[in-house]
Amino acid sequence: MDAKWGKQPENAKRDRIFEAWDSLSERASRAPISSTGDRSSRARRVFMDSSDPYSIGANIENLFSVFCRPSSLFHLSGARMNHLRFHGHATRSGKLRWSVRLLGVIGLMLNGFAMAEYRSYPLPAPQNAVVGQLLQYPAQHEDTLLDIARRFSLGHDEIIQANPQVDKWLPGAGTPVLLPTQFILPRGPREGIILNVPEMRLYYFPPASKALGRQVITYPVSIGRMDWNTPLGMTRVVRKDKDPAWYPPASIKKEHAERGDILPDIVPPGPDNPLGQHAMRLGFSGYLIHGTNNPWGIGMRVTHGCVRMYPEDVAQLFKWVDVGTSVEILNDPVKVGWLDGALYLEVHEPLEETNANADRLYEMAMQAILSTVGNQPVRISWALVRDMAGFPDGVPRVISIENTSGPAQQVTPAPQARGDTTLAHQD
Repeated sequence: MDAKWGKQPENAKRDRIFEAWDSLSERASRAPISSTGDRSSRARRVFMDSSDPYSIGANIENLFSVFCRPSSLFHLSGARMNHLRFHGHATRSGKLRWSVRLLGVIGLMLNGFAMAEYRSYPLPAPQNAVVGQLLQYPAQHEDTLLDIARRFSLGHDEIIQANPQVDKWLPGAGTPVLLPTQFILPRGPREGIILNVPEMRLYYFPPASKALGRQVITYPVSIGRMDWNTPLGMTRVVRKDKDPAWYPPASIKKEHAERGDILPDIVPPGPDNPLGQHAMRLGFSGYLIHGTNNPWGIGMRVTHGCVRMYPEDVAQLFKWVDVGTSVEILNDPVKVGWLDGALYLEVHEPLEETNANADRLYEMAMQAILSTVGNQPVRISWALVRDMAGFPDGVPRVISIENTSGPAQQVTPAPQARGDTTLAHQD
């Protein structure tokens, strides 16, 4: 970044960014929707060719945060962008409308450029842990939920659990689809890669940028099946391979042979290679973060323990992550975090092998809430917590209650009777 921008004051860098936006917006406004000429091609390269997470191509959304924060930029056509509806905390509406209009212009320039977005957010202050916004998108006639999931960098289970009443294959034109694009950051230091297995989502915390500060980038992933668990704990990226060959281990060859599918000793790079075009080997022997030749399985428990990503997502992460980057793999079906004084809870389906039922999820939620709240006075809707434990859909919700009738009450455990671990009900 410094090689490109030089040792300029932050305001000068920002002015350069604005100049780039003005130039590109003017070019985009003159290009017809169907344009495939050289002008359109050059514009696409300016936006999308990025070798690091701090270039213009890699941080369109972050540049928009100058105008509207928090904001989300989607690699969509202008028509699709116009259908988005924002939910959750309000932002500066005028600037938001301006940003959406400009996004529509950029969408015209990038019309037909098919790829999923990746999600990059300014890292919140240490006391906050919630990023993103919930969005609603009306399904188009040709959409399936899986199409929408990939378009918005969401996983299979993630979008289905957030939309239990929507048909997976035929949602229907105009059907509102909830996009679970708000996230409570995982616990632990905000550095390196953190993967939360029940959530089936990876978070990458790149080094700070002088121009953009600290960021967090998140992707959906697939994880190991019940009989091929993804390992938990701390490790590191120990090797990176572009166009890797796959050497199926004996256990996987045996499993395939029992189905009548005889695997070779080596699967060379190419469309039949299940590792895709990018692989990052972890310190856990035999486990990788890699792409796939079957992207519709992203966001499911379908692997033999490796972490699988959309091809476009792993291509980005591969460029940004260095060998030696820390990787922490967690098993946290419950996450709790603050956002500007409001307490949020996020509950995911637990791993089947943990045998955690609704009561156990409720206990885990209570423990996480008490740990997060500490000695701060806050009123909690325990009825909502109970409902979320009974129907875990991965969507963050505010569980704190704004007190309008008196001082807030301290969160304390209720007297236990016969093993009951409920807390004082204060809603």
